[in-house]
Amino acid sequence: MSLTAYSQVPTLNSKGDTVLCFSIDQAKYLAKEHYKADTYFKSDSICNLESKKKDLTIKMYEKIEARLQTVVGNQKTILNIKEDELKQVNLKLENANKEIKKQKFYKLVSIIVGGSLSGYIGYKYITK
Repeated sequence: MSLTAYSQVPTLNSKGDTVLCFSIDQAKYLAKEHYKADTYFKSDSICNLESKKKDLTIKMYEKIEARLQTVVGNQKTILNIKEDELKQVNLKLENANKEIKKQKFYKLVSIIVGGSLSGYIGYKYITK
């Protein structure tokens, strides 16, 4: 049924107001269509609100993601700095180990030379 099928005849009541009259079937149909239209309007309003909430949520998550990307970038920078520091410490440790080996060698040489010289000097002193 379409609304164009209904013809209304305006009538005047005793107070002089214009009144449109419909049959009971026509009134039921118009009420049902009005209810449908009202339901669709409310549903559309709810959808629009949900769409706005969705957009706000997306923007919020985009801001959070940008902040997290900044944090990740900072962590990578810190990691690179720590790796450089670790390389420097390992290099110092390697140099220190080389120096210790050198000192151990010189100590051994000095003990051998000192022992040999003292034995030689002792031998010369005793044989005199």
